[in-house]
Amino acid sequence: MNALRATRTAVLCTALAALSLGLMSCTGNPQSAADPAVSGPAAEDGAMPLPEERAAGVPEECFEVYPWATGPAEIDTLELLPDGWPEAPDGSTLCTVNTGGGTETAAFVTEQPPEEVLAHYEQGLASYAPVRVSGEDNGTGYASLDGVIGEALSFQIREAEGGFMFALIDNNAALE
Repeated sequence: MNALRATRTAVLCTALAALSLGLMSCTGNPQSAADPAVSGPAAEDGAMPLPEERAAGVPEECFEVYPWATGPAEIDTLELLPDGWPEAPDGSTLCTVNTGGGTETAAFVTEQPPEEVLAHYEQGLASYAPVRVSGEDNGTGYASLDGVIGEALSFQIREAEGGFMFALIDNNAALE
């Protein structure tokens, strides 16, 4: 059982590293500030400038945290989302989803404290015995709630800038 848990933890950490890179592209961190074809025009301080307008359908409250969101996010597009997954806490707004492959994510903005968000999901997912993990232990710098649903699916819910995100990981998908 410990080997299985270690494998799941490794898969989760790999998925979250990929997620972090993906979210950085949504939150304004340029892939290559030296290549204008990749990063666009640089501001005087070298940072990537914010777009002047948000994409159609992106909620206004998402624009500050996810300025490069490409359009409205739909939770129903997450193929790995299990039946009975808890609704997001009151006052949360879905900003982005990333689908496809063995990892899917959803990112939200909210004014609720991270502790309340984690408690909400901890209660809603109690039957899966999720575990709280410190940001130091999970490598993200943010506390998280980690768990496994059956043998096939792992999840992590964690604080993110301006809100929270969750990742769903297909434990049977090939690692790339």
